[in-house]
Amino acid sequence: MTAKHNGPVKLNEPHMQTIGGLLRHMRLEQRIDLATITVLTRIDAKYLRAIDADDIKSLPGSFYYKSFVRQYARCLGLDTKAIDGEVDRVLSAQATFPLPVIVRALQGNQFKVARRPGISPSLRLSLFWRLAFEWIRGSTRGTT
Repeated sequence: MTAKHNGPVKLNEPHMQTIGGLLRHMRLEQRIDLATITVLTRIDAKYLRAIDADDIKSLPGSFYYKSFVRQYARCLGLDTKAIDGEVDRVLSAQATFPLPVIVRALQGNQFKVARRPGISPSLRLSLFWRLAFEWIRGSTRGTT
């Protein structure tokens, strides 16, 4: 059903400069509609439209983006290794690394640093004195 493309597909036209543009162009060149791709890949049409539009944020996550693009490309008979490399490049360029809590707090002009849940200071102090009392009482029992 799909025509096998041997060799790399050149991204020389403006509408083929992106992964979505390439997939859309190849799909239209083969006269395949999105409904057919949806049936063949079992990927929801809204996700295929998002891939065609290079709208990565509309997909459930980078893992799904990579998987969906691979299935889409395979369905069109494209070289999935070349596509995977391009997907990895795009995803690494968009990767954001989480900032430490204090930096996020300062960026939002919030000067509160989230405290770990735990024992309140007053309870901690009373436990300390209780343990100290028990230790002192236990160490003096053996001397009498």
